[in-house]
Amino acid sequence: MYSFINIILRLDFYFTYWILLWFIVFIIFNKYFKIYPPFYSLLLSLLVNIIILIYTYFLIKKYNTKMFLIEVLIILVLKIIPVIILYLYHYEKLIYINELVIFIPLFFIFIIWKHFINNININGEFDSFVKKGIPENGPLANIINRIL
Repeated sequence: MYSFINIILRLDFYFTYWILLWFIVFIIFNKYFKIYPPFYSLLLSLLVNIIILIYTYFLIKKYNTKMFLIEVLIILVLKIIPVIILYLYHYEKLIYINELVIFIPLFFIFIIWKHFINNININGEFDSFVKKGIPENGPLANIINRIL
């Protein structure tokens, strides 16, 4: 049980989940408050995740079909479905500049949170990624892998 709680608590170390939280807040509260949707942020996140997936599983040949399919499922649920929802139902609210005003400070807060407050070596993470690709212990990937 402790490891499951640890996994859930560490969602904060992945900027993708910050953007997903922004999406959820938008969906819940956009009728009551003026909140800009994270459409372009989700697209950027989708692009980065696809590049990371291709790098890990094809360029450095870290073949693991099960983990590859889990990562594709996570990308589908966390990126593609929210992008489609925003495009279809909130197209008139998609304003790049307004979103950028939220994205940039949010990203800097994330860096401060991860690097300075939690003492995570971002350069070390990047070096590890370049050598090994994405780890197989990302929060949702780890949970789904344990279930399957």
